[in-house]
Amino acid sequence: MCGNSLNATPNPERPASWQDLPRNSKTPLNLTTLPQDILTHIVEYLRPCHANKLLTTCKTLYPTFQRQVWSALKFDGRYDEQREAGIVILIIKKGVDKSPLQFVRTRRIGERFFTAESVLEKREFLQLILLGLLYSNEINLRHVELIMTGLMTIEMLDYNSGRSNYPEPPLYETNHEYINLLKDLRKYSQKREARGLVPRIGLRTNIVDHIPHLFHLQAITQPTIETPKCGSINKFWITRRTEGPKNSSIQQTADLFADLANLNMLSWKDNRDAAPDRLMNGTLSKELAELQNIVTGMRKLRELRLEYAFFHPSLFLVPPENVKTLEVSKMSKEWWYQFAECPLSSIRVLKVSGGIGYEKLYRISRVAIRGRTRGVLRRRSGSTSFEAKWGI
Repeated sequence: MCGNSLNATPNPERPASWQDLPRNSKTPLNLTTLPQDILTHIVEYLRPCHANKLLTTCKTLYPTFQRQVWSALKFDGRYDEQREAGIVILIIKKGVDKSPLQFVRTRRIGERFFTAESVLEKREFLQLILLGLLYSNEINLRHVELIMTGLMTIEMLDYNSGRSNYPEPPLYETNHEYINLLKDLRKYSQKREARGLVPRIGLRTNIVDHIPHLFHLQAITQPTIETPKCGSINKFWITRRTEGPKNSSIQQTADLFADLANLNMLSWKDNRDAAPDRLMNGTLSKELAELQNIVTGMRKLRELRLEYAFFHPSLFLVPPENVKTLEVSKMSKEWWYQFAECPLSSIRVLKVSGGIGYEKLYRISRVAIRGRTRGVLRRRSGSTSFEAKWGI
């Protein structure tokens, strides 16, 4: 059992190793009798919720392995705000020492933060962990995940009329709470890069032209880019209106991908209402060819996920040779024909799912397995479904 008093004295007769621990005993094991190395191993396997409970209830063990228990925490703004608020209250309102925040390694900033509904405790906590400590070298984040879909709920485009309601100045030049947070995180990443300690950033967004202004591009390793539903090829996401080719969403994506040198996973979800019979003009073909060349040059990319389409239903994005895992779903028949003919000799894991289509159009016999060692094929039609696996 765990002691509750700050003045509790641990049992001096501690077991020296796992072999000395009591077994098959009906008496609950007193954690205060365990050596610190064993306690450390225990904490490493705790779930975040259990680490949180240990942190907020077990005062006797806290001085012994506060570093390990704080390192095990993953502050997650997506799912459990109560857990996060509990830590805030513990630190701010009960006067608990905040210095262990330096041991936190993972911080997920959920979509609820990127709305106007941020609660006071959350703002205070973010100021502590990401603003107050970023520049004091008291915190060493290893991984930061940003879920910005909440920001996308702010209506900045009028899809019905096709007119832009984009604010002036652009969001990244405003003093919104979340914009200031992202800018500070960007400065922190740049500062840490000089020491070889830049945190890895996982990003989910559809504001492409904002990314270079709000993020340190070298830190982004696992972006997920989603597009809202819209029929226009160049107006399908939130983008500043400019004259010339830079107005193209494809060109903006190409420019961004060219600067994302450390991508190891890229996920693309196109939610637009794409018409399969839409013609691809010469300008569009040229832009897509340039984008393909940039993707081919992504030497660190290991996993590619595509859903619906990549700008155009007929475009088959050829994965770079270094990509080992390919996941695709809900693609057009034009795409399927190109996919079936592509060697894909470097792909080791292939997953195809999500409404592949009618059997006459999407024949698996057209696809050569070639170099793949594992694969999953899922097809659903009406009330029936089919799944085939190999090498698994």
